[in-house]
Amino acid sequence: MAVADLPKLARQFGETVQRILNTTICRDIRISAVVCDPDVVLVGYGLGKASLRTARFPVLSRRCWLDIGYRLCLDDSGEYLAVNASAFSIHAADDDKMCLCRFDYERGKRDYPEAHLQVYGTSDSLASWPGEPRTRQLERLNFPVGGRRYRPTLEDVVEFLITEGLAVPRDKGWEDVLRAEREAFQRIQLSAAIRRDPQTAREVLKGLETS
Repeated sequence: MAVADLPKLARQFGETVQRILNTTICRDIRISAVVCDPDVVLVGYGLGKASLRTARFPVLSRRCWLDIGYRLCLDDSGEYLAVNASAFSIHAADDDKMCLCRFDYERGKRDYPEAHLQVYGTSDSLASWPGEPRTRQLERLNFPVGGRRYRPTLEDVVEFLITEGLAVPRDKGWEDVLRAEREAFQRIQLSAAIRRDPQTAREVLKGLETS
């Protein structure tokens, strides 16, 4: 069985991310794919030979900044691209201290949910509970958000920024862009789920044939 070309697949993935951003809430943002080691490629803004750390960039409204990054590899079969980790951070300014929230995905984590949301701020309710001080910090809580297959995507983050008035879409076609990209992502996830559980897929298809 031939092993897929990871750098090529990662570049194509980066082009998709770039297209989503530049047809919705950004203009002329360039997303790079950088080989970290033979088995890992990093995708994000600001990556290059001089830095393997992503950088923040402003959306069109200039009212918020995004920092997005992916750590890509091949799946166990060596045929398909897999996201080993991803992070989407929303900031009020180009400043580490001005983070609103962060959507994280880390494959294989056991201490907390693989897909989780961290919110930066304060909570009177949380502060009133007993426990060590660090456990009463809101940003230290990892809220589960859908798991590996149904985790939030870049499309969800873009929609959140637009609907909450934090970003201004480039044109009226942004909903169509997000819908098409979501459907593509869902097909990929469905294909992966079927490969890992073909028996359930057969049962569902058999039920459809007899209904």
